[in-house]
Amino acid sequence: MWAIKFLFFAIICREAFSGIRISEEKIASFKNRVLELKNDLDEQKISTKAARIIESIPISSRKDSSSLQFYACNACQSVIDEFMYIRRVELFNDTDLIEIAIDVCSVFEFQSEKICSSIINYYAPTIIYIIDNRPDLTADTVCKFLLNDGDCANPYNDNILEFSISIDDSSTNKIPEVMKTNNKDLVIVHITDIHVDLKYQENSLAKCKDFACCRDNTIKTNTTWSQQFAGFWGSYHHCDTPLRAVENAFRQIVKQHPKIDAVYFTGDVVDHHIYDTTIDGMKNSLSAVYNLINEIFGQISVYPILGNHENQNLFAPLYIDAPSYSTQWLYDHVVDLWKNTLTNDSLQTVKDGGYYTELIKPGLRIIALNNNLCFIYNFWLLFDVEPIREQFQWLHDTLLEAEEAGERVHILAHIPSGIDTYHEICSREYQKIVERFHKIIAAQFNGHTEFFEFYLTYKTTNISNPIALTFNGGALASYSRKNRNYIVYNVSGGNFEVTDAELWTYNLTLANEKGKLKEPLWFRQFSLRKQFNLLNLSVTTMNELFQEMAKNSSIFDQYWRMKIKNSDLFLEMGCDSECFHDTLCEIITSDNTNAILCDNLMDKSKQLH
Repeated sequence: MWAIKFLFFAIICREAFSGIRISEEKIASFKNRVLELKNDLDEQKISTKAARIIESIPISSRKDSSSLQFYACNACQSVIDEFMYIRRVELFNDTDLIEIAIDVCSVFEFQSEKICSSIINYYAPTIIYIIDNRPDLTADTVCKFLLNDGDCANPYNDNILEFSISIDDSSTNKIPEVMKTNNKDLVIVHITDIHVDLKYQENSLAKCKDFACCRDNTIKTNTTWSQQFAGFWGSYHHCDTPLRAVENAFRQIVKQHPKIDAVYFTGDVVDHHIYDTTIDGMKNSLSAVYNLINEIFGQISVYPILGNHENQNLFAPLYIDAPSYSTQWLYDHVVDLWKNTLTNDSLQTVKDGGYYTELIKPGLRIIALNNNLCFIYNFWLLFDVEPIREQFQWLHDTLLEAEEAGERVHILAHIPSGIDTYHEICSREYQKIVERFHKIIAAQFNGHTEFFEFYLTYKTTNISNPIALTFNGGALASYSRKNRNYIVYNVSGGNFEVTDAELWTYNLTLANEKGKLKEPLWFRQFSLRKQFNLLNLSVTTMNELFQEMAKNSSIFDQYWRMKIKNSDLFLEMGCDSECFHDTLCEIITSDNTNAILCDNLMDKSKQLH
């Protein structure tokens, strides 16, 4: 993500480089590239305004700051200041401003000129609208948001980014009674991150220069380079999922698990080809997947939510109704696709913002969020945070009603609240809600990272004992170089807590060797409870497992193989000390404004790896 973080126009490409960590070496490489360009600007075929932006990027750090801090703040602000000045003072029109951004993107070689042009043209209308209509928006605020760093220039006290939830603390917050009339355990299947590509081409180039591949089949395969090309069932490289693989997964689920009580689908139907995005294309992908869901799952209730790719990261406030910016098309479209499962009340809140609540069993309520509004690539947060404040307040109020009714709750949300690309204020406010209602929140379910993971939430004022547990469902996509999967949860019919989690997967390499001659060989990779010989999956037990992982490399390695789903590529890469630390920190970071637990872990784990 390194250099992408420092240039306004290139932030939109950052997700393509997920997993690449910022380091002093990468900062130095970026500085060298800036210096090269400055020394060679006369030879570059770019506009004078683009050259001026490059000239504005500093190449030396202050003595009182690290290069990382300096470039994460000062370089970002310098570039964005220039863009804002060119628009607001020099009054460049949309076309000219976009050409400048493409010039700079191309000269830094972040992507090809074609890809730079396509992506910038997709996001530019939103970005320009926000610059024009929030005259109080400054480069300082933009960098705080894009870098998600409250220490960038000033602490997080920015009115544009700030919001707060009203918390009702009048209740006793008692634990609901265990259900006695219906103690039959439940089977819940968790699917997530499908990323179907309706343009996927077998034998197309799987390792390409773009950040999403497997569409160009003009280059033929050969035996020497066969791993560089798209297989029948998919690819470990940055390729999305052929529709036949989605259908195969759905049919495997209903065949292998005949007694499913519900399916949780935590979002991301649409592919990663942002530079080839149209509303019709996104609608077609959504329709193709949900038509399969309706056909194959039949009478099984499927509870879906939206992923960030459903509108390629942009979720505008409802009052922004101009076709160039509006997200209403998405809400209207999924209302039609989800009408067989959801009640009319739920469909109304979906239409108003993509979230809903349903009582799916006596005593068990699900709350399905659209927390994609908090993703830092949703630039509309720079314009108005009120939509996410309203949704979080609705979440609080719905939990309060559930508490008064003696219900327990499962929360579905696409993006884990603790990751570094989740808006810090969202993370802080969500933490407050979970702390208040943790006694009725039986479990939480996320997607987005495409890893199988669990997360623990601790009270801000008492970090010795956890209060809540979240599961990440992995992915039915292999875009992030991992085998695709789904999860089967055994859920107690008494308190509705998860008692076991089974991960089902197949080896993509072996599946592609057979191709269309044989369907993938799905198998149960593990039962979480049996793998670690756990009595249950209570929050206390999972905290004990985490403590063992932090001091026992053998137990950690077992978890890491679960997390990557035995991906051939990840196994080849291995997990070094940095990977070890990051993996553990991810488990215990539910509020990304609070690094105490992670810092303590760093001190304790230095001797292990």
